[in-house]
Amino acid sequence: MHSVNLDLLKTTPHHPDGRPRDAHARHRVEHLVIRRAARRARWQAALARVLALLPALRAKPIPRKAEQVARP
Repeated sequence: MHSVNLDLLKTTPHHPDGRPRDAHARHRVEHLVIRRAARRARWQAALARVLALLPALRAKPIPRKAEQVARP
C-alpha cells in the first residue's frame, strides 16, 4: 500500500472527473470583492470626515497675551 497524504488530495480545485469541487466558488469570490469594495468605501468616507475636521481645528488662532504682542 502506498502512503498518501489525503490532505493533498483536497488541494486541487476539481474532482478527478473534471467537475469543480466547489461549484459556487466563483460567486463567493464576486461576493467577497463587492464586500471588500464596500468596506473600503466606508473607511475612505470615515477618513474623509476626519480629515475635513483638521483644517477647522488648525484655523483657530491661538489667543496671545497683550504683553507678548507689545514686545519691542
